Amino acid sequence: MLSVMAAEIRVLYVDDEPGLLEIGKLFLERERGFVVDTLTSARVALEQLNSERYDVIISDYQMPEMNGIQFLVEVRRRFEQIPFILFTGKGREEVVIQAINCGGDFYIQKGGEPGAQYAELANKIKQATSRKKSVDSFRENEDDYRYLIEHSNESIVVVQDDMLRQVNHRIVERTGYSEQELLSIPFFALIHPDDRAMTVERFHKRMMGEETPSKYSFRLTGKDGSTIWNEISAVTITWEGRPATMNFLIDITGRKQTEEALRNSEVRLHTLVDTIPDLIWLKDTKGAYLSCNPMFERFFGANESEIVGKTDYDFLDRKLADSFHEQDLKAMVSGRPIRNEDWITFADEGHCALMDTIKTPMYNDQGALIGVLSIGRDISERKRAEDAIELANKKLNLMNNITRHDILNTITGLLGCVDMANVTDSEDERRQLFQDIKNLTKSIQRQIAFTKEYQEVGVNLPAWQNVEDLLQRILINFKQSGKQFIIDLESVEIYADPLLEKVFHNLVDNAIRYGKNLTTIKFFLVKSNNGLSLICEDDGPGIPDDIKCYIFEHGVGNNSGMGLFLSREILGITNIGFWEDGIYGKGARFEMFIPHGTYRFIA
Repeated sequence: MLSVMAAEIRVLYVDDEPGLLEIGKLFLERERGFVVDTLTSARVALEQLNSERYDVIISDYQMPEMNGIQFLVEVRRRFEQIPFILFTGKGREEVVIQAINCGGDFYIQKGGEPGAQYAELANKIKQATSRKKSVDSFRENEDDYRYLIEHSNESIVVVQDDMLRQVNHRIVERTGYSEQELLSIPFFALIHPDDRAMTVERFHKRMMGEETPSKYSFRLTGKDGSTIWNEISAVTITWEGRPATMNFLIDITGRKQTEEALRNSEVRLHTLVDTIPDLIWLKDTKGAYLSCNPMFERFFGANESEIVGKTDYDFLDRKLADSFHEQDLKAMVSGRPIRNEDWITFADEGHCALMDTIKTPMYNDQGALIGVLSIGRDISERKRAEDAIELANKKLNLMNNITRHDILNTITGLLGCVDMANVTDSEDERRQLFQDIKNLTKSIQRQIAFTKEYQEVGVNLPAWQNVEDLLQRILINFKQSGKQFIIDLESVEIYADPLLEKVFHNLVDNAIRYGKNLTTIKFFLVKSNNGLSLICEDDGPGIPDDIKCYIFEHGVGNNSGMGLFLSREILGITNIGFWEDGIYGKGARFEMFIPHGTYRFIA
């Protein structure tokens, strides 16, 4: 039987928090036989390990300069066999997996009642040192090897000359082969084909005394064809007078399945994020981009690698960037998701979209705010549908008013004229009544013509239209007017209803028709922080102040009310404002205010 004599256990405890080191040292040294040295730096600890011998290393995970996993990797590279325990508040599954994969012996998460926590840590220290002493002693005593193999709950095999020389009950249970079958099969024939070359190479290097990892993962193939994942710890020994390796095989199939499930979940998540038609992006607390999906790349017209690390101010005009920054701050301050709508222009194609965006504050495992996750959905079609319904209802109400009120009233007047014409004996009065009947009939004709034109508003989807090209087409019809036309529009395009041409035609027609002594009509732009103004200005008499507020109403003015009313309706489809602000006596001045997102300049 193997016996391990009790001896002093030297522990090196590394944590960047001196207070925790002091408490840990106090608790652990209450255990008989524990001597604990403490350090606050992993780099200093590596230097001390060159001159001091320790039985166990305890390390925190989150430390400046070098974290616990990096420290573990260096320990395994320089001082291979020292037991290593990761003792940390970092509780994520991937950290546990990473620690084990890098050769850690145990992982303990901080938290809970200190007495119980340090009692568990002390127990793990004892287990780690006992295991290490056992392995060291087995190198010297073959009887101990056999005893360990027969009584261990871990799978243990001895490999010599590529054959299995000794196996225990656990490897029999796991592979499904009998002991006799295992002893007659070359060990490497049991290894999965994809891992065989690597395992053979490391086995032979170890036998030749060359440097090779003491722990690594590979797959065995069971008798039924199943795949069995193992983490192997191998040492060289003497077996029946000749070199061999003793191999401790820990079943990590469950862990690998968890890792695979995690990878698959990440792949599915990335696929979802990359293919979803929504814009998705993540910013830190200072507004710098951490990540974004392909749909968001289209918005900025740049790849994710070009976006990460930058802010909205690197891609957007200041007003929109300020608005987005304020929304992010609101989400972070409130600590809950917020919702807002914004018109944006995609840089890759130049099209406008109304985005319904939800901004959610994001926190790390310790509850600290790390930034804002935003998801933006294009609701342009929904908005257009809502606007279309609103416009349709508005049309119905107006047409109902025209047909049931205006036209009926006109017909009443017309019938009255007919009755009077039938009873009058005056030929002059009869002629005047017939002229009134003709005028009333023309009024009905104009009202019916208006309903036909109004029906067309909003029927077709808005489109980008070059205003200068549109004006050139219109002005062909006014060549004989003798008026001068000045166009200074910088190749601007407007996102508007296809009936936009009617608006400009109406402006020019009204100016020429009612502008006594008018000589010049000018179209030009005025830029501002809020948007763009397109001005139509003439040098005619202008519009009297007392009727300015009425000229856009239906039926108001010298036969122009329908035209200006329709013009405002057409422009309103894409939220373009329309008003007159000229000075009476100096000319008319009609202004179209075009908000951001509904205009663009082309080269």
